Amino acid sequence: MRIQSKNQGSVLILVLLVVAVLMSFGTSSTSKIHSDINETVQLDNNSQAFWYALGMESKASNLLKYNNQGNRDSNFLVHYGNLPIIKSDIEEGTIEGSIRDLSTCFNVNSLVKVDKKTSYLVINQPSVDLYRNLLNALMIDEFLHDGLIYSMLDWIDSNDFMANSFGAEDDFYTRLDSPYRTPNQLIHHEAELFNIKNYEPEVLNKILPFICAKPVVAISNININTVSKEEPEILMMMFGEQMSREAALNILQDRPLTGFYNKDDFFSHPELKDLLISEIIKEQIKTETNYFLLTSKSIINGQQFILQSTLSVLSNGKVKVIKRNLVL
Repeated sequence: MRIQSKNQGSVLILVLLVVAVLMSFGTSSTSKIHSDINETVQLDNNSQAFWYALGMESKASNLLKYNNQGNRDSNFLVHYGNLPIIKSDIEEGTIEGSIRDLSTCFNVNSLVKVDKKTSYLVINQPSVDLYRNLLNALMIDEFLHDGLIYSMLDWIDSNDFMANSFGAEDDFYTRLDSPYRTPNQLIHHEAELFNIKNYEPEVLNKILPFICAKPVVAISNININTVSKEEPEILMMMFGEQMSREAALNILQDRPLTGFYNKDDFFSHPELKDLLISEIIKEQIKTETNYFLLTSKSIINGQQFILQSTLSVLSNGKVKVIKRNLVL
């Protein structure tokens, strides 16, 4: 009798174990199904958001074309500095686009130029001088300047040796706990600076509002009609130690509501009268903008999707998308 009771107990335990395994398997399968469904929904939302972002590019392009045509047809300048935020309601949520003028920032890719003989990316000294002026204007410790300049230069240029002892090449980055190598190509997005030697958060917080990564190596053209009155550092960058913060602020405060009509109008300002202005700076000053950054933010079913598009206004007035970045 006891033997039979023990056998029944063993069978019961076995049955309970089988049921537990099956329940565990069922729970795991259900969890996986839910995970797969959520992933599919997210992919679908992201796909939909991407197409909405392309639609926002079209709207932004039309706005830039309209402004550009206004500048051509009128004696009064149409400003790019205060372009409105474009908003649209969509069935599943909302989408909005904001446009940044990229002619009021230092182009980090201008630190290099293309060598005509080798096609390599090599140091562009006039732009290095501009960047040093910007660091001075931002009151960043002069002791850090060479480290910031040459580590970024080594990150971009085509060779594998340091520009000077303050730079950093593969030998430095491959020794880190999570090693990587220098890309030796143009910076695609400002976020890359977080990976470059010497670019600590405290420094980046000061620098990021004043720089951009345009996909060209040309020296940074500055539209003096759209430089913010809160950013006199941009003018100080161009003229270096010759221009004080007070002088830069005076120029921006005196700027006509319709902007400086042309470069001669700008250079006639009293604060610029006694300055030695190089031909490079004269060429750098512009009264129009050719590059813009569109940030399209979609919120669909509670999920956020951000796409940044670099737009170029061509000489014929048309607008071309030359770069896209997904912001994670």
